[in-house]
Amino acid sequence: MSRPESEPTNFFSIDRSNENLEESHRRQDQFRVDHSSVGPLPQEWRQQAVEAFDHDLTESYHAPVRTPAPANPEPKRYAELLANAGLLLRNQEYHLAQNLLRRVLHGDPNNAVALRGMAESSIGVGDMDLSLKCYEALIQRHPSSENIVALADLLYELEEYDEALRFYQLGLDNLKQDTPVLFDVFKNVGNILVRKGDFEGAEENYNKAYTINPDSDALLVNYGTLEIQRNNLDKALARFRAAVEVNSQNSRAWVGLALIHREYGDIELSWGNLEKALDLDPNNSTALRMLIEAAFKSGRIDSAIERIQSYLIENDQDTEMAFWLAKLLTFGERYSAALLEMTRVLEIDPHIEGGQAFFEAIEGALRQQQQVKAGE
Repeated sequence: MSRPESEPTNFFSIDRSNENLEESHRRQDQFRVDHSSVGPLPQEWRQQAVEAFDHDLTESYHAPVRTPAPANPEPKRYAELLANAGLLLRNQEYHLAQNLLRRVLHGDPNNAVALRGMAESSIGVGDMDLSLKCYEALIQRHPSSENIVALADLLYELEEYDEALRFYQLGLDNLKQDTPVLFDVFKNVGNILVRKGDFEGAEENYNKAYTINPDSDALLVNYGTLEIQRNNLDKALARFRAAVEVNSQNSRAWVGLALIHREYGDIELSWGNLEKALDLDPNNSTALRMLIEAAFKSGRIDSAIERIQSYLIENDQDTEMAFWLAKLLTFGERYSAALLEMTRVLEIDPHIEGGQAFFEAIEGALRQQQQVKAGE
């Protein structure tokens, strides 16, 4: 991840000259992010399929440009820099925006607009560590509900759900009821509570979000996920169908339908749902994993191979998916192509679990195949 070319040494320091030291420590402890309690997510495919519905992050994620107007007029020497940085942010020129914001922060390290802008631009350039530091510095200096929720949003996207929940709850204490971000706050809190197994709490937050926007297809998908966790498949099916009716382009809703139809044993209908999801979003890894499983059961190996090959054109470092491509190629007795794919996998990740053994197995199968052809 990239780092700014230069940073003022006092960028993240807290000015304690006018505040009680004990109070300063209390505020720091309250708003400090604890990363130690964050564990890995479960890896089971069915669980991944369920959890994927409530995660809105994509690899093309751009920083949300919602920098609030400053409470007080900025000095003239900063106003133009901030205005130009805001324009660059809206046009996703994140590096250029950072150059201007850095100049403001060098002279005014407590500037709320510049700190928020630096946090957002850091997301845009993929520097999540710097973004976290900026948000932490921002809420230590300017602990408004909007700023606290912005940090919670970032922690949510980074899948640090315990910390995200803590900051969402802090932000909700004083968040205005008519604020535009309230819907996403309730929805995301509901998603986190689903993961924690608090289904009643999740439904309560989803219902609050529903009262704000009853036509959200994303929320309907999340309701469906909740019902799957409760093993209410009929209710889940109704939610996913409703989501498709609201927005037929929602690939996650189609994956939800595929998941339900697979649970019902309808492989054909599930396959059709997955094809629709991948037509809408070829990079939907959850749909691809389910398609691989269905391909082995239904014999549609070639169709699955084509989907994964298309996916790997844009995601060529995804060794898990490349490994599965090699397995599908092997299943289809296309050993030369499988060996080539496994060679590439091992070049990227020489220690991938089972990789070397599978490579040797393909070599053996290829030799036998060549011997049979030579004897014909």
